[in-house]
Amino acid sequence: MFGLRYAEFVVPLVQAVQELDSMNYRKDEKINELQTILESQKQQLNLLNQKIEMLSAMSFSNKQTSHDGAVNISIGENEEALLCQNIPNPFDNSTVIPFRIPKNCNDASIVVTETSTGRIVTALPISCSETHAVIEAGKLSAGNYTYTLYVDGKLIDTKNMVLTKD
Repeated sequence: MFGLRYAEFVVPLVQAVQELDSMNYRKDEKINELQTILESQKQQLNLLNQKIEMLSAMSFSNKQTSHDGAVNISIGENEEALLCQNIPNPFDNSTVIPFRIPKNCNDASIVVTETSTGRIVTALPISCSETHAVIEAGKLSAGNYTYTLYVDGKLIDTKNMVLTKD
């Protein structure tokens, strides 16, 4: 015949239940912490998706492709001037420099400068209705150049371009 003394059986049983309860409590705390982080990341992701959709909608509504493959950017009179990176970069024969100029400007130009010497290579006058300029390599030597957009005498932006010759 076997017997069981409850005093020796209950104490370890209660301790085991207390340990399991403590482990369960820590897991619940960690799950709540991770859920809070997940909700924060979901909000950030939704905000980023909204911004991407807004930029995409603006991009598609402001661009019209012409028959020569160039992109014309239609702008309102109050929009700011913008200078974009030349395409392609580096280039060997010619490159296209896209830009945006407010329609109410008086004069605009792009100044190309040799980076190593600081010497101005060319200054291209631009009409306020243009959306891009083409730079031909011609007699330019291979190297690094900068180009700067000026609108109504104000420097808008400067970009770098690289000319490679075969």
